[in-house]
Amino acid sequence: MKASDQPEFEPASRIEAAEISSAYVRPPQQSRSLAAYKRITSAARDILIENGLDGFALQEVAARAGVSNGALQYRFASKERLLKTVITISLEDVVEKERDMHHDLRKTCASIGEFMPAYISRYWQIMAAFHPIFSSSIDVISGDAYLSALGRSIGMRNEVMAKNTMLSYFSHPTEALIGSVDAVYHLVFSYILREIHFPSGDPGSADVLRRTRALAEMCEARLTSI
Repeated sequence: MKASDQPEFEPASRIEAAEISSAYVRPPQQSRSLAAYKRITSAARDILIENGLDGFALQEVAARAGVSNGALQYRFASKERLLKTVITISLEDVVEKERDMHHDLRKTCASIGEFMPAYISRYWQIMAAFHPIFSSSIDVISGDAYLSALGRSIGMRNEVMAKNTMLSYFSHPTEALIGSVDAVYHLVFSYILREIHFPSGDPGSADVLRRTRALAEMCEARLTSI
């Protein structure tokens, strides 16, 4: 059965207000204010990736965003509020990018054999893109109960999305298959995380591509041998 024959995920929804830290600054409604908000949060995100938490300075954010220091302080009040806003926006982006990924893969991959290598590649790209943000701000996240809970909630949502997509390639999922899907998800997650933290080579190198293909084939075999 093609995954595209299964019901699609609902459109990506924004994070519920109850899950968001009180330090989060919501986007303004007025268009000019919204444009400045986006420039500030985008600049802050880039600087956090480039310099880490220790090198994160409001003056540099203001200069790169093209706003005055006073305007930045007026909108965000403190470095902490800006950081927590950027982290929350990034968490929202993770949800939407993974949802979009599964939407695309369900439509383009006709079998679990096609899905696994495409999934590993796309999931790796998403994790690699967001890893610098979350790794550099881990102390901020762990010190905020809302952000910590939000991170765990999003991790669980994304895990469920991945498992549901894998299961959608099988007409009659059994308990054994569900267990194998769980094992495959965590195997892929661990492999990608290890490569991001301790890279064995460039993601596009022949050795890494060969290992990734071997992982995809092993996962397919695990899921189709039930």
